[in-house]
Amino acid sequence: GKVGKENEFGRVFQLGRIKGNFLFVLESTTLKMGDKQSLVPMLEEHAAVFGKGKLKSASTDKGYWSARNQRALINRFVESGMQRPANIKSRQGVPSTDAQERLRNRRAGIEPLIGHTKHGGQLGRSRMKSDAATLASGYASVLGFNLRQLTRAQRAVKAKAA
Repeated sequence: GKVGKENEFGRVFQLGRIKGNFLFVLESTTLKMGDKQSLVPMLEEHAAVFGKGKLKSASTDKGYWSARNQRALINRFVESGMQRPANIKSRQGVPSTDAQERLRNRRAGIEPLIGHTKHGGQLGRSRMKSDAATLASGYASVLGFNLRQLTRAQRAVKAKAA
């Protein structure tokens, strides 16, 4: 469904970035998990794993925009960095200009992490024979990325202590 891509195959994974440049993955329940429909379940899963009220801000691209998603962020007292389409006139939930810039930069920061996950963990084109194997491979890619990040962070701590 993307411009410039004639055919798309495989499974969609919804990824979020959390503190420390780790990735948080939402359970992949369907082959084509839409962005708009995935934001509220992602917020709920984050609250279930890390606790309610821990999430202070969230940034997304235009694909996640909907009034429902904006209300979900406001109702959870989460600063919204959700990118708005140009035709949206409502200013509800729009942060200050400085906050918008900070959230925009943070939103851009997930793209390299997705690239590292795809190429370091074979998340790009699936060579699996079944959908179950593709699903497992996707989760393994995210786990591998997070383990590499954890190893890198531990090395930095040891180097600082020495």
